[in-house]
Amino acid sequence: MNNSIEILPLIIEYESRLHKPEQRLDLKTVEALLHKDFVEIGRSGNLTDRKEISESLLSEINQPEIHAEQFALSWINDETVILTYRSFSYADHVELVKERHTLRSSVWIKTTQHGWQMRFHQGTPSKAW
Repeated sequence: MNNSIEILPLIIEYESRLHKPEQRLDLKTVEALLHKDFVEIGRSGNLTDRKEISESLLSEINQPEIHAEQFALSWINDETVILTYRSFSYADHVELVKERHTLRSSVWIKTTQHGWQMRFHQGTPSKAW
């Protein structure tokens, strides 16, 4: 297996791009990061595919940035990892008040054409920690 110490920062960087409003509005960035067969089970419990997610992200207006912490990486095989972490947003951009606590997991696969891409993502609402 590959070295988690080397791969974890890269996968966190890619995942974090999808948390930033300016990156979420860039179709090229989203399509480069999301695998062609990408699916997501969102906080709402809805199942969406790559096309639906891309369209949804492009229509976002004034969405708060997602903040994340407590990242952990698990290897499935040499070309597949699972990233787990906790995320939140700041209420009214006040850095002391966290809201929308979410447990998240993403499956990343290494493709020959695009490198690491997210194949699956799930967000589950959680209590504050």
